[in-house]
Amino acid sequence: MRALLRRRTDGMLLVTVVVLGGAVGSCTYSPDFANDKLVCGPAMACPKGYACATDNKCWKIGETLGGAGGSDGGTPHMDASSDVPTSNDPGQGFVGTWTFSGGTLDATCTDGSVLHRALTGDYIVMKLGTVAATVLAQYYCDTGWTMQLSGGDTMAVATSNQKCTEKTTDSTVTPAVTTTYTWSAVVFTFTKTAAQAGMSTGHFMGPFSATDGTSGSCDVMFTGPMTKN
Repeated sequence: MRALLRRRTDGMLLVTVVVLGGAVGSCTYSPDFANDKLVCGPAMACPKGYACATDNKCWKIGETLGGAGGSDGGTPHMDASSDVPTSNDPGQGFVGTWTFSGGTLDATCTDGSVLHRALTGDYIVMKLGTVAATVLAQYYCDTGWTMQLSGGDTMAVATSNQKCTEKTTDSTVTPAVTTTYTWSAVVFTFTKTAAQAGMSTGHFMGPFSATDGTSGSCDVMFTGPMTKN
């Protein structure tokens, strides 16, 4: 079985733990990170005294990206009862970690690998895109798929002609086999059905090559309901 058919989650979980660890200790912890060094957490969370700027990095309040000019110095607006900044970007409602509460994933590869599994517990990480009205969805692509908002800002759809190269290593065999995939998003949509609920459907496909000399192509198709963590 191709190793990537078991979705990569390492790394993303580690980053989440680090960010949340800082937030939990905010009552007694006084961080002094340099600006532009700490990536914003889910829902644009940053340690106390910091705000998530447009580059998705935590900046000291009053010293945000673009300088301290203007009435608020470019600082994202903060809710009076929270350290989490809010945003007028329509993509903000998508930002966060969305976990599948059901659904299935089916994958096949030309080397004979076949997978059918439940999606429950799997997740998609959503971040703000580099331009307004877009988001980045991390699923089978660590750098993220660019998703354009539509449907009255309740739906995000992957833009065309995107490719994402991913590598994974199967250490259950000797010697270990590293496989490189180049995925294309044939279809990838995410629709919000409520503030904390949604539905995602996708079809990824692309060629692969492995260090054991095998090569071919794979198709991954999935659909299922999701809830925002």
